[in-house]
Amino acid sequence: MPDPVVGEPGHGGFVEVARSLSMVPGDLEILRARLASDGIPAFIADGNTTQMNALWTLALGGTRLMVPDAHAAAAREIIALLRSGAFDLGEDEDVGQAQP
Repeated sequence: MPDPVVGEPGHGGFVEVARSLSMVPGDLEILRARLASDGIPAFIADGNTTQMNALWTLALGGTRLMVPDAHAAAAREIIALLRSGAFDLGEDEDVGQAQP
């Protein structure tokens, strides 16, 4: 039986959309904030634990960015766009001119 909080895809609950082995989950916090700005609820699992005890980072498998199953596909698409540089500003652009 799947864990009720971290369900299997398609069964409700939350699914992992990104993982980091960094002891400071700042990279995942940036992703979480971007997803939140697009209306996708997300949270970072095990972030506080790995910050308090760095030796547990590998044992826990790092920190995980979790979203509700219903938002997983959209979250993965946004993360892929971010990683591809689709949202990067050009040299002659400012924040007000940026187009995703």
